[in-house]
Amino acid sequence: MRTRRRSADSLSVPLPGNLDDVLSNVDLTGKRVLVTGASAGLGVETARALVAHGASVVGAARDLGKARDATAPVRAAAKTGATLELIELDLAS
Repeated sequence: MRTRRRSADSLSVPLPGNLDDVLSNVDLTGKRVLVTGASAGLGVETARALVAHGASVVGAARDLGKARDATAPVRAAAKTGATLELIELDLAS
């Protein structure tokens, strides 16, 4: 894990490398989470990490077909009890 120097007093703050580092040793079983942008990039990665740690995730996306394709590996690798449900949500005004 990388560290960043806060000041000349040599205190360090760990910088996580990815979401799995942030969620290490965290059990999200029984938690329900809404993730927007679940059709690409950070939304898919966030959903993957949360599902891997036991959360029930609702993934929101404008294009459900694209979201289904992007999250297929996430659903296939879901931890027992964890789920990924997709819903259509367009936040454009």
